Amino acid sequence: MKKIIFLKLLFVLITVNVYSQSHTLDSLQKVLITQKEDTNKINTLNEIRIYYSKKNDGKKALQYAKEALALSEKIGFNKGRIRGYWNVGNIYYTQSNQSEYIKYLSAGLQLSIKIKDRRNAALFSRNLAIVYADKIGNSAEALKLNFISLKQFEALNDKAEIAQAYNNIGFINANQKNYPEALQNYQLSLKVREEIDEKWGIAQSFINIGDIYLRLGNFDLAFKNTFKGLELFKRPDLKLPRWGLPFAYLSLANIYLKKGDAINKEKGTEAAEGSYTDALNHYLLAQRSYNSINNKAVANSLLIEIGNTYLKLNKIHLADSLLRQGLKYLEETDGYLEEKRDGYLYISSVNSKMGNWKDAFTHYHQYIIYRDSFFNEENTKKLTAFQMQFDFDEKEALAKAKQAEEVANLKANSLKAELMLLSETQKLRQKNAENEYKRRNLEQQNTQNQLQRKIEAQQFQQEKLRTESKNRFRMYTLISALGIFLLVALMLFLNNRSKQKANTLLQNQKEEINAQKIILEQTLTTLKSTQAQLIQSEKLASLGELTAGIAHEIQNPLNFVNNFSELSAELAQELKEEVEKPESDKALIIDLANDLASNQQKINHHGQRASSIVKGMLEHSRTNTGVKEPTDLNALADEYLRLSYHGLRAKDSTFNATLETHTLIQICRWFPSFRKTSGGCC
Repeated sequence: MKKIIFLKLLFVLITVNVYSQSHTLDSLQKVLITQKEDTNKINTLNEIRIYYSKKNDGKKALQYAKEALALSEKIGFNKGRIRGYWNVGNIYYTQSNQSEYIKYLSAGLQLSIKIKDRRNAALFSRNLAIVYADKIGNSAEALKLNFISLKQFEALNDKAEIAQAYNNIGFINANQKNYPEALQNYQLSLKVREEIDEKWGIAQSFINIGDIYLRLGNFDLAFKNTFKGLELFKRPDLKLPRWGLPFAYLSLANIYLKKGDAINKEKGTEAAEGSYTDALNHYLLAQRSYNSINNKAVANSLLIEIGNTYLKLNKIHLADSLLRQGLKYLEETDGYLEEKRDGYLYISSVNSKMGNWKDAFTHYHQYIIYRDSFFNEENTKKLTAFQMQFDFDEKEALAKAKQAEEVANLKANSLKAELMLLSETQKLRQKNAENEYKRRNLEQQNTQNQLQRKIEAQQFQQEKLRTESKNRFRMYTLISALGIFLLVALMLFLNNRSKQKANTLLQNQKEEINAQKIILEQTLTTLKSTQAQLIQSEKLASLGELTAGIAHEIQNPLNFVNNFSELSAELAQELKEEVEKPESDKALIIDLANDLASNQQKINHHGQRASSIVKGMLEHSRTNTGVKEPTDLNALADEYLRLSYHGLRAKDSTFNATLETHTLIQICRWFPSFRKTSGGCC
C-alpha cells in the first residue's frame, strides 16, 4: 500500500507542464496553416496539444505532440526534440502504454546526455526509474536510472532534486529489503532537506526513516520519526502539501498494526487489542483524509487494511463486508496488485472462520495468482504448508462443501449469464460512445464552418462599409464643389445683371463696378484653390490607406528578420561559450554553426522578400514601360524650369523671378571641359 501511494505522489511532484499558454483552438489552427516549418510552427503545435490535453482528448493531443516532434527532428531543433519526447511519452503514460512511454523517454534521455543537457537528462532518468520500479518491477534498472539522475543534479548543484534522488534510491533499497542502505539514503535526503529548509521534504524523510525502523522491528524509533513527520504536516502555518497528513496517518497505522502482531505473538490477542484498535483508528483517519483531498482510489484501497484490522479484532462479519467492498473496487481498477493479493488472503481467512469453505478456496486460489508475481521460492514453500492445512480442513468439511457445491454451481451459471449480459451491454455502450464521438466531431465541424461563414460575412460587411464611406466622401466633395460652382455662377449672374443696370442708369459708376469685378475674380480664384486642396486631401487619404497596406506587407518579412537575428545572436553566444571551454564538444559546435547558418539563410530570404515588395511597388508606380527613348534636352530642361517656377508661385503668390535660358550648344562653347565629359554630345 505504502509503495503505491509513494510512487503516485512522486510522479505528481515531478511531472510539470512548463509550456502553457492560453489560446483559442480556432486562432491556433489558422496560424498553423500559414506558418512555415520552423520553431514557431513547433510552438503552435505544442499549444494545440496543450488545448486537447486539457480537454482530455488523448488521441488528438498525441497527434499534435508527434507532429511537433517530427518537425523538430526534421529541422534539427534539439530543444524541440527533447520537449517532444517528453510530451509524447507522458501522453502514453496517461494511456497506460508502458512500452511506448519507456521508448520515448529513453530517446529523450540519450539525446539529453548527447547534447549535455543535464537537467533534462536527470528528469528523464528519474521518470523512467519510477516506471521500472512501479510497473515493471525491475529494481536494478530503476536504481541505475536514479543514480544517473543523482549524478546530473549534483553537477547542477540542485539541492532539492539531490534530496529527492536520495529519497528515491532509499525507496528502491527498502523494496529490495536492503534496509541499511535504505536508511542511509533516507538520512542523506533528510540532511540535504534540512540544509535548504524544505519542510515538506523533511516531514516525508522522517516518515520514510520511521518505515525502515518499523521493518527492522524497532517500534520506538519508528514511532519517534513518524510522529516528527506528522507534527510538521499538521502545522497550518507551513501550508505543506495536503497529501502529507493522510500519508503520515497511514504510516502510524502500519506501525500500530505491526506492533499489535508482535504483542499478539508474544502475549496473545487480548494484550494486542489496544494496538489493533489504534491501528484501526489511524487507518480510518487516513481514509477520511484521502477522501477530503478527493483521492478516492487510495481511500477505497484502504478498505483492505481496515478489513484486515477488524479480522485481527475478531469482528468477522464487519471484516468480510469491508474486504468484499475493497476487492470489488480494486478489481475494477488498474494496478494495486499487492492490495488485491493481500485482500484475497484476508478474505480467505474470513471465509475459513465463517465455515464458507468453497469461497475460502476460491479466494485462496486468487491469492496464489497474485502472490506468484511478488513472492520468491522461500515464501512459496511457507505458503505450501499453509495450503496443506487448507487441504486437511477441506477433507473434514467435505460434506459441507458438497452440499454447497450445487448452490455454487447455480450461482456460477447465474454469474456467467450476467457476465454475458454485461459484455453485450459494454459492446452496446462502446458503439453508442463511438456514435456520440462521431456526432460531436460533426457538430464541431459544423460549428467551425458556421464560425468561418460569420467571419467571411463580417469581412464582407466591413469592406462594404469602407466602400460606402469612400462613396459618401466623394459624393459630399462633389456636392460641395457643385454648390460652390452654383454660388459663383449665381454671384456672376447677379453681378452681370447689376452691371447692366448700372451701365444704363449710372455710367459714372463704371470704375466702382470694375473694382467689384476684380474682387469677384479673386474670390473665384480662391474657391478654385480650395477645390484643388480638397482634391489633394482625398488623394492624401488614399495614399494613407496605400501606405498602411504597404507597411503591413513589409512588416511580415521584417519580423522574421528581427526574430532570426535575435536567435542568431543567442546561437553565436552559445558557440562562443562552447569554443572557450577547455574540452569543447565538436558535434555541438557544428550543430550550433549549422543553426547559425540556417538562420542567416532565413534572414537573407526574408530580406529578399522585403526587397521584392519594394521593387514591385516602384515598378507599379511607373507610368511608362521603362524603355529609353530619345528626347529634346533643351525642351525638357525648359519644361522643368517653368514647372519649378509655377510650383513656387503656387506656394507664394508674391514670388516673382526672371527666367533666362541658354541652349546646350552655347554651354558647350562656354565650357569646353563639359564637352569632353559629355562624350561629344555638343
